[in-house]
Amino acid sequence: MSFDQDEAYTEAMGAEYTICDEVPGIWSYGYQMGPSAYQHAMERSPRLRGSNIKSSNSIFSDHISSLRDCIWNKWQQIGEKQPADIRLYKLQQSVSVMFSMFNGLTRPLAMSWYTPTKWYNYISDLTTWQLNPTREMYARLHPRYRPSALQITESYPAFIDWSPFPALRDKLILTHAANPLIDEILLDMANSYVVETDLSLLLRTARRPTPGYVHVWDIIQAMSDDDASGPPSDDSTTTLPAPSAAAIFQSPARARLVFRLLRMDDGAAVYKLDPAVFAKHPELYSPELADVVAAGAPLASSPPPLVASPQAQPVRVPIPHPVRLDRETLKVYRHFADWSLNAICDARW
Repeated sequence: MSFDQDEAYTEAMGAEYTICDEVPGIWSYGYQMGPSAYQHAMERSPRLRGSNIKSSNSIFSDHISSLRDCIWNKWQQIGEKQPADIRLYKLQQSVSVMFSMFNGLTRPLAMSWYTPTKWYNYISDLTTWQLNPTREMYARLHPRYRPSALQITESYPAFIDWSPFPALRDKLILTHAANPLIDEILLDMANSYVVETDLSLLLRTARRPTPGYVHVWDIIQAMSDDDASGPPSDDSTTTLPAPSAAAIFQSPARARLVFRLLRMDDGAAVYKLDPAVFAKHPELYSPELADVVAAGAPLASSPPPLVASPQAQPVRVPIPHPVRLDRETLKVYRHFADWSLNAICDARW
């Protein structure tokens, strides 16, 4: 069909003929950034020199894939030599050590999150199951981390597996698998993890039961780098409820009291999502997420300023992302896997 014939055809149809008419759904998230687009991109992606790891749209996922690869290569050499009754345990411990090293090496600030929330338990169990998908290991996975049918059948960045909400993982795969900003989106979600509570337990100004929620990362930052594992403060003035929200976020001792009271170290079992995150990412909401969206009023870490100015309100530091994976970091992973798996497997437990 010539251009003139095409124009005549468009006029005959009585409307403009666009590419959206020719390819319905072309501007949808799924068409542009879903799992098919991800698989297409990964088939053409170059490998990191000296490895089998392909560079992807997710820096997190590149690290995760390389760590799993290093662990598995070493485990194949020594795993079968381990007593059957403790073999799985030693693999899980090796995974835990490797991923703790990853966080400490590539994003040290994240250790203040990773350690007190005991997130390493969820990640090490999940990765151990991915390396050794047995019925026993599957049973040990927290229900929120058990893979959906979509996760089993589709290709997508490995970092998505770290989200503790199955319905959200599915939405991320369908709408953002190939998105070059997938890491930022997942960190938006992590920054939005909250725990629901009665705010009257935390604030004297709430004189009656008041449904609300508290951001986990805000409390962790307020705890500072002091020893959070020690005994509670003997200072009788450090108590809850506090006179104000500021009194919580400006006192590491009070922040630790809130952390313990709300059982934030239970991790995925108690976490929900701040509903505000779906105002930023409405495409990720689905009715299946209704029970994990927090209700009530947020405990603000700082009130909004009366007059906007750089000095009026501190900038909220987000959960950090890692540096890009390079050959030198990959070498560190290989050497550390060689040492740590030997040390763990040689130990007489």
